[in-house]
Amino acid sequence: MLATLKGRISTEALRHGICRLCAWTPLTVEQLATHLGKGRHYLRNKHLIPMVRDGQLRFRYPESAKHPHQAYLTMQNENQQEP
Repeated sequence: MLATLKGRISTEALRHGICRLCAWTPLTVEQLATHLGKGRHYLRNKHLIPMVRDGQLRFRYPESAKHPHQAYLTMQNENQQEP
């Protein structure tokens, strides 16, 4: 799946891939950028922040957006325990 998310792809396809990855395990912006071959500022500003705002993703630590271990997850992660 990761190979199909690299390079130029549609916004919808990229966001779907991000959701699938974050449903598997909570991922930081750095981890997502590495897996997807994208810049972390680009991912955060163009995709992750809008996806959190729209309810597609949520913060692992919602009380602190700048938490040093902040990661993104989907509602499918709800039953997984937080460390």
